Parts: sequence; structure tokens; C-alpha cells
Amino acid sequence: MKVILVTSYLKSRGGVARYVNGFANYLASKNDEVRIVSLFSDKSLYSDTKNIKFIDLTDEKILPQKIQFWINLKKIQQKFKELVDEEKPDIILFNDFPATLWSQKFQKIPNLCYTHDIHMLYTDTYINNLPTITRWLWRILRVFVRMQDKKKWKTFDQIICNSQYMSDYIMKTYKTKTDVIYVGTDTNIFQPAKNTVKKKAILTMGDLKVRRADFLLRACQKLIKKRNDFEIWIVGTKRDEEIFLKELAKDMEIEKNVKFFGVINDDKELARIYSESMVLTHLVKESAFGLTAAEAMSCQTPVISWKPPGLEELIEDGKTGYNIKQENYDELIIHLEKILDNPELSIKMGLSARKRIQSFVERDEKFNDLRKLLIKWINK
Repeated sequence: MKVILVTSYLKSRGGVARYVNGFANYLASKNDEVRIVSLFSDKSLYSDTKNIKFIDLTDEKILPQKIQFWINLKKIQQKFKELVDEEKPDIILFNDFPATLWSQKFQKIPNLCYTHDIHMLYTDTYINNLPTITRWLWRILRVFVRMQDKKKWKTFDQIICNSQYMSDYIMKTYKTKTDVIYVGTDTNIFQPAKNTVKKKAILTMGDLKVRRADFLLRACQKLIKKRNDFEIWIVGTKRDEEIFLKELAKDMEIEKNVKFFGVINDDKELARIYSESMVLTHLVKESAFGLTAAEAMSCQTPVISWKPPGLEELIEDGKTGYNIKQENYDELIIHLEKILDNPELSIKMGLSARKRIQSFVERDEKFNDLRKLLIKWINK
């Protein structure tokens, strides 16, 4: 079959981009023909391979964070229509907002959506990453975008979510019934590194404010006053966020305990860091799922996550990690100390975490579920 996978843009190897690229490679391994369509794809990270072709609708100057995107939205929609007419796919699968905004009905071509998140439209969790002026403009603009987005959702033949939490949220917000196919994790890539020795390190992601690496640092400042036998590892930091976090660590006089790894595009290197960490913290409000948490668990590292996001469906509290209240320093510190005081607990929970991933969200199994759904719609 010939599939068009639609996503907003591909400027990193994380998040939705990792998922779309992974699914494309899975389809290609089944001899399916794949077109990955986005506004812009970084050619230093993504390039055409057998059965996979990357197609840009515009360039890096016209991304959703910029006003040029909204000015050119009609042109983007038209260009996508022309692309579909030219490529003649068997099916189209949209993956995230705002790519959903250029969805439209095509005669005899099934049009599906695998939504990963809609919080950009309905909460302030993610928009806090935006510059102040942009953030306030978006608060106003999104009132009208919500209406447009709801109209576009009517063009989809079926909507799939990555967690039951997200499915319930969409039912509440859009009054739309959805199906759930969890995000899979590649247990062959994300596996414990050979001869791994757990280090007294607390790992977190720091590429966006929404990851709340700053919250972890503030909690650890309190913890360091009691004990100074651990490090905080921060992965994925980009320039502005890294500067902010380094200054924060310096102001709190804990910079000697903090190690920055920057952006890591090598999955094996990322798996090694997951494996060596004693615990990963996933402190994201209203997170639809949490791919980094699943990857860490696959590398035998337990996860401490804020609830009530989709990770509650994956983390077995007290067995593969902990689900704790949001914005609660004391509860986070208590659970960090449990693991720091007992490294064997990290190992034991890590073993259970990997088994959980293998039985619940093994990647090829979930990709196969989604592929079978695509074939079902084509056969219709």
C-alpha cells in the first residue's frame, strides 16, 4: 500500500517526529510505499531511503510558531491537496496538530488521524514555552483556531489516540469517540546497555520548559541539604533552555551536582544514559503519554511521573515507578530518596519496568495494530 504520513515538521528526533519516522520505517520493512509530508524536515537528520520519501510543503521560515504560517495556511492546504492528487496514496494518516489544519476530504482515499496531543489548543501547559508576546497572541488566536480545528476533524474517517487519558480528554472536549493504540517502544534499541552499572543519577529531559527540569532542580536543592551523594542529569537541552537551567543551578549553588548532555540524536547513546540512571523523572502536566518514560523503562530504569496523564496507564505505582501529585516538592523528594537509599530497588523496579514495556507497548506489535487498521480502511 502507499501511505502518506502527515506531521507538522521534523526538526529533531524526539516526540512525534520519532514516532512518525519509526512507523514509516516499519511500513517500509513491509514493502509499503511511504511519503512523510510536513512543513519542513531537517535533511541532516532525515533523508529519503528505500520506500520512504520526505516531502516539505514549505520551509523553515514558515513554522507554526511564526505568524507567516497562519498567513500562508490556505496556500499550505492547497499545496497539500495538489500533492495528494499527484501521489495518489491508498490512505492518509495525520499525526498531530497543527498538521490537522490542512486535512480535507479526498474522494475514495481514507483519511485517518492518530492524534498525540491537543493540549496546545486547550491548556497552557505547552504554550508556556513560547515567548511572552507570541504566547499572548496565541491565547487570542487559538479561540478561532479551535473552531477551525473542530471542522477539520470532521474530515477524518477514524481518530486514534495514544492513551485512554487522551481518548477521554477528546470525548470531553470534542464529543468525539476515538480508539486507543498505545505508542510502541523499540525494545531492541532501548534495552539495558551491556555491563551497565547504575549510578546515583536522577535523569530528566530539559529541551522544553514543559519538561519542568527547573522543578526537579528546586526539589534537589532541598534534597542536597540533607545529602550530597547524587547527580542530576539533564538531556536534550537546547541553547536558551540550557542557559536558563545552568544559571538556575548556579543561583541555587548546586551546579556541581548537575550534568548537561545536550541534544542526543544517537539512540544507542540515549539508551546508555537511560540504563545508567537510577531513575527518570517525567514532570509534565497533562501529558498525553510520554515516550521518553517508556524508553527509560525499556532500559530497566523506573520512572517518577506526575499524574493524571497517560503514563498512569503504563507505570504500575510502586512496582515500575511512582505516580505522584503535580507540583508537590515533598512527595517528589520522598520518592527520590526511596530509590537513592536503596539502589537495589532501582534495579528491581527496572526489571519490572522492562517486562511491562515488552508486554504492554512493544513497538512492532503496536505498529502492526495500526498497519492492520490502515489496511482495513483501504479494503473498505
